[in-house]
Amino acid sequence: MESRPARNHTQDFADFIESNGAAISPVAKAFFGRKERMAKDRFYWMFPPDKDRRVASLLAWIQSVSNGLGSFGLHKFLQTRERGALIVNANFQPSESPNEPAFDWLTYPELQKTMDRTLQESVAFYDPSALVVVFVFLPSKSGKSLAIWRRKIAVPSNVRLAYQAQITQAIDSLKRDYEIHVDEYVTLAGLNFDRLTFVTGYLPLNPNLPTLLQRNASGGSCGYLREHLLLYICIPFLCGTCISLGPLGIFDVVSF
Repeated sequence: MESRPARNHTQDFADFIESNGAAISPVAKAFFGRKERMAKDRFYWMFPPDKDRRVASLLAWIQSVSNGLGSFGLHKFLQTRERGALIVNANFQPSESPNEPAFDWLTYPELQKTMDRTLQESVAFYDPSALVVVFVFLPSKSGKSLAIWRRKIAVPSNVRLAYQAQITQAIDSLKRDYEIHVDEYVTLAGLNFDRLTFVTGYLPLNPNLPTLLQRNASGGSCGYLREHLLLYICIPFLCGTCISLGPLGIFDVVSF
């Protein structure tokens, strides 16, 4: 990622500074250090925003420029043709304009790498033609964790109408389902499984269900079948065996 902030000069859209990764690089371990620390130890969502002047003033500024920021976020979606969010570091001041924040756009595949459920769910299920998701974060002194807040900004209706054709094309190109990658502790039948990686996505109804389960079991993932309302929790090192939780909460062992 580049380290020099740059101003966005896209015609017909509001003008905001982009950090091109400079605001995120100092806290890369907090965002993407999944091999060192779990997401719950890197992202803190419950801190009150009014406890820090930088955060409170930035959130107020975002609200005051919401129309422009909404059109800017729509532009980033159309540019990348992928769901994403605007990210802004409350402790970062771009050298060319220290009184303005600098934004970064992280797409959904990039947010998956954080392993944080809230980040991913916020972006996986919003309507990119109507809303822009904005995350404001304040890093710790070590840079290994951060406090973070979420805001949703409406896209101005006149901008939506002006770019309706492009919006329709971009939405049609999106994936139908989005997997949520998390790292969590699981206790099952008295056994502790530490730092499992789950994939809580939507699998289409498929008559070849044993093959799907076997693939999940070998990869240590978790699939949710919307049509049957069945949750399958697959233990990664039990080859050829998948422990499943049915709609009545009864555990079964499925072998292949």
